[in-house]
Amino acid sequence: AALRSLTPAETASVNKVFQQLAGKNGNGPAVPDVALANFLGLPPKLGSPCFATLVSHGSVNGKAAGSLTYDTWVVALHETMRSGQSGKISFTAGVLCEGGCRRETLVARLEAICSTEIPDSDQESRRAYCCSLADQLFEDSASVSQAQVERWLKSERHLVKFFSRRLNRVLVDSASSDHPPVKMVGGKSELLKSVHVWALAHMLPSAQQKTWKRIYSSTTDGKSFSRFCGFVVCKGPCLLVVRDTDNHVFGAYLPVSLRKHNAFYGDAGCFVFGVSPRARVYPASGANSNFV
Repeated sequence: AALRSLTPAETASVNKVFQQLAGKNGNGPAVPDVALANFLGLPPKLGSPCFATLVSHGSVNGKAAGSLTYDTWVVALHETMRSGQSGKISFTAGVLCEGGCRRETLVARLEAICSTEIPDSDQESRRAYCCSLADQLFEDSASVSQAQVERWLKSERHLVKFFSRRLNRVLVDSASSDHPPVKMVGGKSELLKSVHVWALAHMLPSAQQKTWKRIYSSTTDGKSFSRFCGFVVCKGPCLLVVRDTDNHVFGAYLPVSLRKHNAFYGDAGCFVFGVSPRARVYPASGANSNFV
């Protein structure tokens, strides 16, 4: 049943990758954890929990698997990649929580994700960002449940996509599904670190994830409201980022052009977000249509 959920091309790729990593097809051989981590491009801090989570997701006929055999391999990929978004969220939560979901473990694995995805980002900003994400979950608790992590991941798409893209390498036998860094035109943001750009890009429509153009900066373009409007009104979808006098950084994404209007407009694609001191995305609640 798991194989039937895959296309012929995906089935061929799954078999080819298994043979490549385990030696040959069949129920006897199994994929070693190090070989899997290398193929997926994961560092040790992520490779081992990823391997363990695949094994646990690959139980056959209700029996827990002890290794990543061919049957386990196929069932795990089906459960993770062909069970909709819930399967991908469950897998990501499993990796983050494997061995116990404690704050220090989560921060270490989040840092490993960031350093793998955006190796040019500075360590200090990565650490601050990951600690901020962990704070959303733990508050005053020493540990949280996997169910809590799964609920939290529904608004942290970039973490779920990180693992689903890498597992997709097995289905297409290629690393071409990796997410390229955002190309910044007109200068880099003075307020967003590369780790924030990476995280926010995953919240945007796919057409707006590849290239961003800076159209206004109060540092170089003037601080008056009229100057601001002159640069940003009627320029299409935009990401507005603000730093206040307390050094808090936050903003909003608008899928429509900013324009002068005597009534609310926009749609549920709008969202607001925080960057510092706490990184968080707040999607539209749907309570009303007062977007912009």
